[in-house]
Amino acid sequence: MKLLTLIFTAFISLLLVGCDVSHSDEIAEEISKPVKVTQLELQNHAPIYQFLGEVVPVQNSPISFRVGGELESISVEMGERVKQGQLLAELDSIDFELAVQAAKTQFDLTKAEYQRAKRLQSQKLISKDSFDQAFTQYKTSEAALEQARTDLSYTKIYAPFSGVVSLRHVNTHQVVGPQQPIVNVIDNGTYNVSVSVPVNIAYRLMGRDPRLVFISDTLNTPFTAHVAEVSSQPDADTNSYLVTVAFSSANPLMPGHSGQLQVFLDDAIQTEQPIQESAWLDSRLEQNTRSGQVWVFDPDSSRVSRRHVSLNMVSGSVSGVHNGEWIVESGVNQLVDNQIVRPWVRERGI
Repeated sequence: MKLLTLIFTAFISLLLVGCDVSHSDEIAEEISKPVKVTQLELQNHAPIYQFLGEVVPVQNSPISFRVGGELESISVEMGERVKQGQLLAELDSIDFELAVQAAKTQFDLTKAEYQRAKRLQSQKLISKDSFDQAFTQYKTSEAALEQARTDLSYTKIYAPFSGVVSLRHVNTHQVVGPQQPIVNVIDNGTYNVSVSVPVNIAYRLMGRDPRLVFISDTLNTPFTAHVAEVSSQPDADTNSYLVTVAFSSANPLMPGHSGQLQVFLDDAIQTEQPIQESAWLDSRLEQNTRSGQVWVFDPDSSRVSRRHVSLNMVSGSVSGVHNGEWIVESGVNQLVDNQIVRPWVRERGI
């Protein structure tokens, strides 16, 4: 009996020792898990030049009828988005339809007279002058019919491009004249900003491709811009060149919005992003800003934690992490929150 007790006790002891060894191995494995980390170094390059400018749409068109009449309907409201070819407004077309019918009747009559004169002329039964007169009346009525049909088509106006209705000038049932503005449509995708640049700075920028960033006072969002046009001569009063830059925005900006144009020369461009592609757990890119999660390594506790980070791809500015913190760059999908890791160090070759 004592022998069985001793054997059982020894067996339990071996099991406990095995568990301790296994647990110790797991801890050792957790502590020894290597990861590649890099210390965040944020470059704080200030723009070389800064100018104030006003947003102007690349396309800003007042839309009008080519003919006059009573405005029957306006299909859009101010601030409404429209697509190219969309109906904007139409006139009362009754008078124009009657004009087409009258012109068609006159055309049919002169056409019949011309065909009759053509037969008679081939038989030498009418003079050449009579035939020419019938032909002239036929062509005149044909042109009048075409013009009446064209005028009828002018009773409707359509959006010449996709954009936003910025202004509405008239109301329905109002009599409007030809070329009188009905609505204004602006292209809400591309914009221009014009700034006055001193002559000495303009010469420094000529022949170079500087990085341009426009920051809207309203959206407080940076947009990458490029030079669209430079005036050929400086202004005599201010001794400055008018420089027009262009940028695109998915968010509509109404004309008159002001902002700041920042000009960076080549030596002030941050060519490498502070957070590498492999460091992102998940991310999305919207309006030149990448947002997502990264692992931040704490050297004091040797643990990692998730952190939501936003990176501006234009300026290189980062929010959510601070300069000098450590970012995990490899194996990010194999980590868990609060996991103990150690920085991976490349071993030297013999």
